Amino acid sequence: MLRPRAVTALLMAALLCALTSACAGASGPAGGGRPAVSLAASDYLGGAPVHVAQERGLWSAEGIDATVTTQPTGRDALNAVLGGQAQLGVVGDLPAITAALGGRELRIVADLSGSPTGACSPGPTGGSPGSPR
Repeated sequence: MLRPRAVTALLMAALLCALTSACAGASGPAGGGRPAVSLAASDYLGGAPVHVAQERGLWSAEGIDATVTTQPTGRDALNAVLGGQAQLGVVGDLPAITAALGGRELRIVADLSGSPTGACSPGPTGGSPGSPR
């Protein structure tokens, strides 16, 4: 089983890769400067990787000029993206699905909550995790 620090590192790497790809077409400073991106994230656990990257200077280290805004909830982060106040947001599955079903156009570029071992993988006896044996 992976340690929490290893899981955090993997999540940050996935987020940075996704954002680097997503920012490739973003408008940055003229003359080939650093890509600029605005992110909206809540101060709950799901938004932690974005805030940790900001506090530790990881965006800058990867050549990304990131502006991070804190929203009260993931739904508010989604509304910031849909309203044009942010390019990317950290959002839970329910607000994203609700928006998509409502006809809003959005794209998922990374999954920060996936289990590295597969949350629905069969357990050692063939049942799903947590099922009676």
